[in-house]
Amino acid sequence: MTDDVTPEIIAQWMVGEIEREQQLDQASAVSEIATRFGPEFVYENGNGNPAIDRRVLRAFRRATGDTVVWERWEFCWRQRNAYDAPGRKTGITTIVTRHGAPAPATRPGRAAWCRASTPSPRRST
Repeated sequence: MTDDVTPEIIAQWMVGEIEREQQLDQASAVSEIATRFGPEFVYENGNGNPAIDRRVLRAFRRATGDTVVWERWEFCWRQRNAYDAPGRKTGITTIVTRHGAPAPATRPGRAAWCRASTPSPRRST
């Protein structure tokens, strides 16, 4: 890509996606970053999964402060809610009742806060 792309520019794109969609899943972010900004900003981590360059993630943390949390079991970032515990990560998903109060925590991965941008493949029967 161009030489004027910086981690801060990519971080601002990520912030914009979260503001627009209320969430950003990691797989979509990695794919879009590689396509829009260049493959030098993504890499394959130790588990063999695509990941975002640490310089971009540091810029993203600086840009979002405590306004965004990482949904550990959903592999996505989302805007912080009033009922979220302090910190950047959520370990167990919290569901909010219709009255706005947090409901009891559910098993990890059971909420739909972060949806993949592409549907999961369906098995044929």
